[in-house]
Amino acid sequence: NMSWNDYVTRIGSQGVSQSAILGHDGSVWASSATLKLSAADAKTLVGHVNSGSTKRCKIGDKDYLTLRNDQTNCYLKLGSGGACISKTAQAMVVGIYDESCQPGTCNS
Repeated sequence: NMSWNDYVTRIGSQGVSQSAILGHDGSVWASSATLKLSAADAKTLVGHVNSGSTKRCKIGDKDYLTLRNDQTNCYLKLGSGGACISKTAQAMVVGIYDESCQPGTCNS
């Protein structure tokens, strides 16, 4: 059986620079060591996705532009990087990419 941290490591091996797995209640199940995501930040992020908001959104200390949010998948942009958040039956998976990764790689 894989732990949540194993899943975060696996996501990182796909070319994503940082990742996290969040509970629907905003709890942080696992995250990349370099991703500074407080419990309050995680709860706000989950609320952003659930609301379908297209306002700006913070992940850690960075402020992202919301490109699309259909309450299941949320696509964010920050300079030449961005993030993708996908809601599953049990959790939300967050992938953050930088200029070395194509958005489509993060989305998959």
